[in-house]
Amino acid sequence: MDRLRDWVRQYAEWERDAAFLVLAILVYLVLLTVGRWLKRRMDLPMGLAYQMAAAATGLYLAARLLLPELSWRREFAAVAVLAGVQALLPLLNRMLTRRLASAKQPDPLPKFLREVLSLFLFIVAVLLVLQWGYGVHVPGLIAGSGIAALAIGLAAQDLLANIIGGFTLHFARPFQVHDWLLLDGQHVQVVEINWRSTRFRNNDNTRLDVPNSHIVKQTIINYYGHDRQQHEHTRPHAMRLEVGIDYQIPPNLVKDLLAGAAAATPRVLPHPAPDVYLKSFGESSIQYEVRYWIDDHTDQQHVSEGVRTHIWYALRRHGIKIPFPIRTLQVERATPAGSRRHGCRHDALRAMLQQQAVFEAITDDSLDYLLDNSATYLFGCGENIIREKAAGESMFVIISGRAAIIIGGGATVPSQVAEFAAGDCFGEMSLLTGEPRSATIRALSDCEVLEITKPVFATIVECEENLLPRLSELLVRRKLETEGFTTRLRDMANGPVTEKAKAYKAQFLQTIHSFFKL
Repeated sequence: MDRLRDWVRQYAEWERDAAFLVLAILVYLVLLTVGRWLKRRMDLPMGLAYQMAAAATGLYLAARLLLPELSWRREFAAVAVLAGVQALLPLLNRMLTRRLASAKQPDPLPKFLREVLSLFLFIVAVLLVLQWGYGVHVPGLIAGSGIAALAIGLAAQDLLANIIGGFTLHFARPFQVHDWLLLDGQHVQVVEINWRSTRFRNNDNTRLDVPNSHIVKQTIINYYGHDRQQHEHTRPHAMRLEVGIDYQIPPNLVKDLLAGAAAATPRVLPHPAPDVYLKSFGESSIQYEVRYWIDDHTDQQHVSEGVRTHIWYALRRHGIKIPFPIRTLQVERATPAGSRRHGCRHDALRAMLQQQAVFEAITDDSLDYLLDNSATYLFGCGENIIREKAAGESMFVIISGRAAIIIGGGATVPSQVAEFAAGDCFGEMSLLTGEPRSATIRALSDCEVLEITKPVFATIVECEENLLPRLSELLVRRKLETEGFTTRLRDMANGPVTEKAKAYKAQFLQTIHSFFKL
């Protein structure tokens, strides 16, 4: 080294300066070529830090060999070491990750742990530069600056608490990225876990940045649990809803209604089926808890809203009220039976019934009796009014709203074949013969329907002598149309009747007589 320096001193100053620049640029280009090779080979980002390290290394080597009297050599070395450590940290992280990775856990080091490790290595590099480059006695510096260290420690206690909290979350693993949690009363999804905080988002797509020290102090409810696979972003989990019901209503009836309303809600899983528990006896109501299952917590607000809506309609149809608080004085006056159909509404309903083939032969008095003794119900959009293959002994008339006819709810895919509007009726076959429902009728909007039951219709059948033949003809027409016959049957009562129609008519007459015990 001394011989080289003596040889260099033989040249003029400008020649040494030129050689210094050439050598520095040459080392910089060589290191830059190596960095680009590493970038292609290892897919590593070689940015400004690596370029600074390469340039500082070239300047330091050139100064050490050609300009030993240059006073900036230590600064070049310090920049080369610190920028080099910063640039090579991604390579170290990549090698360590590959070393620790396995098939079950491809990413054993979370981002926050890599950041903490990088910070530690950078601090070590700074201390080494101070020790070897500037002759600072690092142990003495640390020991002699106790007051400063105490002040820094007090100022950084929150930062240290967050880092320790990050380590706790990493090793305890109470949640993973993409998990949905209930934290501080909010439904949030984990987006990122770093060394200081954890980032979440809620259903409003609002980002939350919560310090790790705060998270470890909270009770965390993880809807996805610990048995979720690494690649799964959804998982079936239960949601719960509390409802208060009047003490006068039998609990078994309430539980059936609530479970059915939850099961009829879109995106509620059929398996496990919703269930209902009698949770407690409150001051003014019995508290029930509805548990239902979903597989994507992103939709939990819409699904929960749908469950509450279906429960309201189901309770309203059965005359069950959610009680007022016991401190509220509620005064109700009884409404005389049948008064809700007197006046214009009663006349409008009677005119609506007279347009249907089932009721066209019934007298006005019988229609008045039917209206005064039949109940109306309100079904919400998406609810099933009747289900295919279900037992039933009643028919329905749509007063307002629209409904769809859906067939194929068993082994085949259900399909909508037609729609009902206000004034249409369905369920005649079940009312007159007791046969199971042949299709599912689902409300396409809020529907008000009139239900005509077997006991009410039986009274009319006994009073109307010519009603049974007309009803049997109606059933024959429906039967033959279902089977695909094209014979004109509109004037069947006056014209010749096929042998098949005669057989069906006799069969239906016998069935109606037997069903109504006439």
